[in-house]
Amino acid sequence: MTAKIMKLAAGRAAAEEPEVALASRVAELEERLAETELFNNHRVLRSRIERLERDITTYREARETADFANIDLRQALEQSTASADAVKASPAFRLGTLLIETWRDWRSIGGLPSAISRWLRENRQQQENAEGLLVPDGSVTEYTAATERALEIAGKQGLQEAKRWIADQHLRDSVAARALSELASFARRNDPSEAVRLAEAALEVDPHENRVKRLAFLMAESGSVTNAAQLLRSAIGRGARFNAAEEARGQEMLAMADLASTGLVFVSKRKWAPAVGSANRRVLILAPQAFPYHWSSLSMRTHAVAESLVQSDILVDVVTAPGYPDIGNSNVDQAKRPPSRNVDGIDYHLLPPVKARPGVTNEYVQQTSLALMSCMRRLKTTVLIAPLELMHSYPAVVASQRLGVPLLLDCWSATPEESQCHTERGRIMSRTEDSLLHYAQAAVARTPAIAARLSLAARGPKVFLDIDGVPGRSSSEPVSKSPENAEFVFGYVGDNSGDVDLESLITIVKGLVAAELDARLVIHSVGARIQAVRDQLELAGLGQRVSVVLKSPPGRRAGLAYQGIEAIVVPFAPEEEAVKSPYQIVAALRHGKCVIVVGGESYRDVFGPAVVWAEDTQSAIDSLRALAVDVERRTLQESQARAWDAAHPSGKSLVAAVESL
Repeated sequence: MTAKIMKLAAGRAAAEEPEVALASRVAELEERLAETELFNNHRVLRSRIERLERDITTYREARETADFANIDLRQALEQSTASADAVKASPAFRLGTLLIETWRDWRSIGGLPSAISRWLRENRQQQENAEGLLVPDGSVTEYTAATERALEIAGKQGLQEAKRWIADQHLRDSVAARALSELASFARRNDPSEAVRLAEAALEVDPHENRVKRLAFLMAESGSVTNAAQLLRSAIGRGARFNAAEEARGQEMLAMADLASTGLVFVSKRKWAPAVGSANRRVLILAPQAFPYHWSSLSMRTHAVAESLVQSDILVDVVTAPGYPDIGNSNVDQAKRPPSRNVDGIDYHLLPPVKARPGVTNEYVQQTSLALMSCMRRLKTTVLIAPLELMHSYPAVVASQRLGVPLLLDCWSATPEESQCHTERGRIMSRTEDSLLHYAQAAVARTPAIAARLSLAARGPKVFLDIDGVPGRSSSEPVSKSPENAEFVFGYVGDNSGDVDLESLITIVKGLVAAELDARLVIHSVGARIQAVRDQLELAGLGQRVSVVLKSPPGRRAGLAYQGIEAIVVPFAPEEEAVKSPYQIVAALRHGKCVIVVGGESYRDVFGPAVVWAEDTQSAIDSLRALAVDVERRTLQESQARAWDAAHPSGKSLVAAVESL
């Protein structure tokens, strides 16, 4: 009996085990369901909160926009009202009103003489009151005389004397600030540090928001970055208005300040780039400008590099900066341009435009690097070549690091070592270039001075020295004409760049004409400064003495620009804070031309007797006269140019640099 009961109890327990297990499973599922519902509720709440936060942000932005628009409308209304009042108070308006009233009622014509006399007295009094608002003694001439006198003293006795003179005159704040601002502009090139101090003094005297904005740009041009950015933020906070060009300059200034404080934010650690086999090597060249859209030193450099690689059986593609050649021109439909063009068997590709404005801002670097990476994947690029210029090398470093592709930096200019830079901007650029060189696997220097500068970079790449080349070669030997056969043709072939004193060409033409030499100037370049040179010569009655060629042949035919020119003149402006490769000189020598260089002392070691060195414009005129009348001397100089070309071959070191990757 007991055994039967125990058996029944065991059977009941066994029968209840599945129920217990099922109940436990149900409880577990119910607990999970509750947790899931709680999690989902949290997600719903979080989503609602985020949506509300976005709505609040949008509302605040819309309110700020509305407030700004309201302020703009109020200012526009005030300006319109002030303009209308000014027109009504003007002498012309009052005189017209007087004449109209007389015409409407002919009986009032008898009082017209007295009315005109009263109008003259009021007009005279109004002029005196207006002059009194400018300076204490009411003299318009004296308002500008302070600035003119300060600049005169600065030119003769120095900036400190001029600054001391302004302080001794006890001028009104606005007048003193203007004089100090003009002194800062005067000192900007020769003494950037003093220009910054003068700008700060002008700001301290009269801290008006528009003056703050102007001085911020002036300090930036003088090489200041941190102080200029602080001034710019202050001007923005005070409500200063900016046009499109000023807004672009302001973004660039703030980006430079961020670069000084944070460095390269998109690359932190150098990644290893595997070596590329010769069978699979395909090079992509990132070019700021390129054929067939621009005939420039950059375009010719790029095409010469591509030709050197093609001649060594290396596959080459060229890609331009985003939005090129319509950068900054929103009226052109980029889709209508062909995405690729072939020049002398080399494919040139156009990167689509990006939303960010070109510069060194984080947005532009990020968007450009993504566009460059997409192009590199599509073309199956194994080696990337980019210029050292910050706006192009920074995105190239980001793209090469993310894809693990070796990077070669082509350095035709470089900022001096940090200790040799005289401005804050120069020191920032020097540190940044050193950081960019750290991420490159190789670098090509275009002059010995640039090679020496690159060797100073800590943890920098291997440096290869390769003098610039030219597309194709000269079609024939230079032929010097006898002086009695035809006019003497000299020219300038190159870029419209700030380091070239193009305006001195006007003085050279006038000097040659005054010396009764039958000479003509031929310019192969583009830009407003080129047009200004031609306009000035036409105003001087020398329009027949100048020819400007705006459209030159691309690719290998670029050398046709040198045909018919017997001497090339390269007038350098005062040297800037950079070490550069003077492509104008290199290209002219490689085409066997006589070259006269005005200034350019830093290039004497590179070219030596291959060029004629002139200390100033008058020396250049004398050298041109000597070459024009002495055919033997011209022939000797041309032979020295060809000898320099033969002693400095181009392309071999570049190819070696690519093959080393």
